Amino acid sequence: MDDWAGVSLGHAPATDDGLWHGRPRPEDERYLSEPVVVPKVQRSTRAVMGLLLVAAIVYGGFVLAPWRHGDWVPYVALVVAEAILLGNAVAMWWTGLFGDDELWESPEVHAFRHDLISGVSTPTVDVIITVYGEPLDVITRTVRAARDMRLAHNVYVCDDGRSDAIRDLCTHLGVGYLRRDDRRGVKAGNANRALARTHGDYVAIFDADHAAHPDFLVVALPHLARPEVAFVQCSQAYRTDNGNFIEIAAAQSQQVFYEVICPGKNRFNAAFHVGTNAVFRRTALDDVNGFYEDTHSEDIWTSIRLHQRGWTSVYLPHILARGLSPDTLDSHFRQQFRWASGSFEILLRSNPLQAAGLSPGQRLQYFTPPLHFLQGFSNLWFLLLPPLFLLFGITPLETDSSTWLTLFLPFWILTQAVLWMQSGGLRLRPVVLSVASAPVHVRAFFAVLFRRKPVWRSTRAAGAIPSVVEVTLPQIVLLAINVAGIVVGVSTIENVTGTAICVALSLIHVLILSRVIAQAVADRWRARRRPAPAAAPRPAGVAA
Repeated sequence: MDDWAGVSLGHAPATDDGLWHGRPRPEDERYLSEPVVVPKVQRSTRAVMGLLLVAAIVYGGFVLAPWRHGDWVPYVALVVAEAILLGNAVAMWWTGLFGDDELWESPEVHAFRHDLISGVSTPTVDVIITVYGEPLDVITRTVRAARDMRLAHNVYVCDDGRSDAIRDLCTHLGVGYLRRDDRRGVKAGNANRALARTHGDYVAIFDADHAAHPDFLVVALPHLARPEVAFVQCSQAYRTDNGNFIEIAAAQSQQVFYEVICPGKNRFNAAFHVGTNAVFRRTALDDVNGFYEDTHSEDIWTSIRLHQRGWTSVYLPHILARGLSPDTLDSHFRQQFRWASGSFEILLRSNPLQAAGLSPGQRLQYFTPPLHFLQGFSNLWFLLLPPLFLLFGITPLETDSSTWLTLFLPFWILTQAVLWMQSGGLRLRPVVLSVASAPVHVRAFFAVLFRRKPVWRSTRAAGAIPSVVEVTLPQIVLLAINVAGIVVGVSTIENVTGTAICVALSLIHVLILSRVIAQAVADRWRARRRPAPAAAPRPAGVAA
């Protein structure tokens, strides 16, 4: 039996002018600053992106030329790895280069916002917060922020952890609460149960850790003025409460996606839902029978179904909510496994390049997420290639090392230049995490291929802290292989230039892998020294 308690109107306090004049609580104020517009892609960045495309084509033509092959098996592996890497680079920078990051607000948007603020238009808005075992203080902050948003709305907490503590919290804060007997459909099923019990014209959805800005609805909702728009997706940003390596690196790794790639998707009508910080038109969700349940990535699958039905979407480059970044290596790897699995489901279960009802641009855009995570295979091969040369003399290319370096360096330098120009500095942390996550992405691919269903846990769900070996066993093995390659290569130098390049690359790999393993050690040590965050209690029989 469902438990539906404390249903009440989650209005923010308002005055006669329709504007909210309350203040956020002091503990929330640091997270509820003025809305932030993500940096636009500058002309200078676009120019470098154009050069990068040229460099990628030149380097790709050199590497992929079959007459330069060395040993056939490693050469084929190299061709696949480089094709994935170059394809992802071309797709990503093509989207950013030719996409539209200028979101002009039409007269309809301005008029709708004016009517909303003045009270001329009073649509009903349901705000859904999906919850499953997150710490109680995190949920409290999110619920308060959602309740205190401007414009009239109802807030409903959908608790798949079936916690009496959260039910009491919702009663105390005056918002709706829903629990169910099973977890069918996971997060999508949780949200769909709320859709079946509510009737608002629009539906905003937030994850349990994403605290909304008071102006979220004022800024986002007017972009649904045109009747063909199914949803508005806002940028996703993360708080870095602890300021540790993982938090900062994980947050920075999303920067280019939300600042360069997502705005470009607007031109192709391919902006997709990212699971939180979005407002949907109820009739659009009804048209596709709600959020797609047969997956752990309901966000992008629901977007595909909406676009196939002819609906449009809008990406809004505003930071109107902030969530929690992973704060341990284990939580980051679990998040990456979940995201990669969802993307590979798209590739292996419904190839977007052949999906009916999508335009050519949409098909290519929906192909980019799995292409991004396929880079795990590329990174894994690049981690192995230098020590294979040093240990066994395996060479995938028959070419002069200096020639390869001359063509590779412009491609690599221009890639880093784009990242540096857009983010305001050279960011090495995301590179470290990306390389170290390669085994996770590869494991996710085979899990989807063999239809193994992952156990879902929230990013910061409370639970037992795994050992360092459990978290980083593949990285430890890769570290040992690269160290062995360096030792053998230095002691038996034959090809001086080739050996020097491979030793240098292996040294870089050793530094990256050592940093990641050290982080796992630090996470374990820190977890033992501090008490675990108070999680919302679960009833007996509910797994963590």
